[in-house]
Amino acid sequence: MRVFGGLSAAVRLGRGGETLKIYLCRGSDCSKTKLPRKQLEAHVAGATITKVRCQKICKAPVVGVDRGDGPVWFRKVGHRTLEDIGQFVAAGTLSARLKGHEAKKRAGKLRD
Repeated sequence: MRVFGGLSAAVRLGRGGETLKIYLCRGSDCSKTKLPRKQLEAHVAGATITKVRCQKICKAPVVGVDRGDGPVWFRKVGHRTLEDIGQFVAAGTLSARLKGHEAKKRAGKLRD
């Protein structure tokens, strides 16, 4: 299990004991540029990763992180952004690079 700041992501973010949820878009534009699920799992150890239908914000892979108050969506996710998402999961703060990838129009919304 990958550890950030001494605590695992699941321990750090589990609100009320529930498991952290990560959403991975499976729409056509997201699928063209493959974001390996195993790479995502390595950066957010202990989280449940669920594939969801297109969120209508994609030009490249889209990842959502649900911290208990609705998902926060990140578009155009690449290898560097995955590291920032891992730090966001662990610490709860957005890096400057990750703020640029945040999709504010979809904040708190999920298309199952």
